Amino acid sequence: MLSTPWLAAIVMLLYRHGLRESELCNIRLNNLDLKTAMLWVQRLKNGLSTQHPVTSDEIRLLRRYLATRKDEKSPWLFLSERGGPMDRHTIIYLVKKAAQQAGLFKVTPHMLRHSCGYYLANKGYDSRLIQDYLGGTVAKSYRELQKGYFLVFAALIELYSRYIVGWALSNTMEANFCLEALNQALEQGQPEIINSDQGRQLTGNGWISALKGTVAKNLDLSRV
Repeated sequence: MLSTPWLAAIVMLLYRHGLRESELCNIRLNNLDLKTAMLWVQRLKNGLSTQHPVTSDEIRLLRRYLATRKDEKSPWLFLSERGGPMDRHTIIYLVKKAAQQAGLFKVTPHMLRHSCGYYLANKGYDSRLIQDYLGGTVAKSYRELQKGYFLVFAALIELYSRYIVGWALSNTMEANFCLEALNQALEQGQPEIINSDQGRQLTGNGWISALKGTVAKNLDLSRV
């Protein structure tokens, strides 16, 4: 059980709205309207920013959290100790601690984001709608095989032609299938820039090692 309404609200919003850590940190109080039950989600990396409906259990939890929120002048929904917006590293740490309280390990905000995609796919939503809901700009699709089983699709797309130059499917979130797609793409030529997601599959040692000496810059717009 999550220890405080503050922490529970952080985890719930990450999961329910498929938020990246930085997107959660950037939510302001005026982005949330509890009367109309709507949340404005400002996506990063040129993603689709839009209004998300807020469910009744989210509203109850957010009201409990806001009743304990001390700094009424700060515009940010979730505050750091200094009253400013929280940073993404703190969010990552909090999610890991919350998971450990529940007896789970190696849980990250990015996994919660993917879990949101899996949930929507299981509900029968079209992959394009899921991509829009998650504010996605990369070719990543959630496909239901049968209840509880999914394939994850990763692809590298050449910017100007829009051709897929490398792709792979996996039924896990391990890094190997992303590296398989990357190696296919590198066989087609040496890119000047790669713009990737911020998941561990695309920022880990294997991904970075594969790019050394083959690409001028590995660009992650979420960190710009």
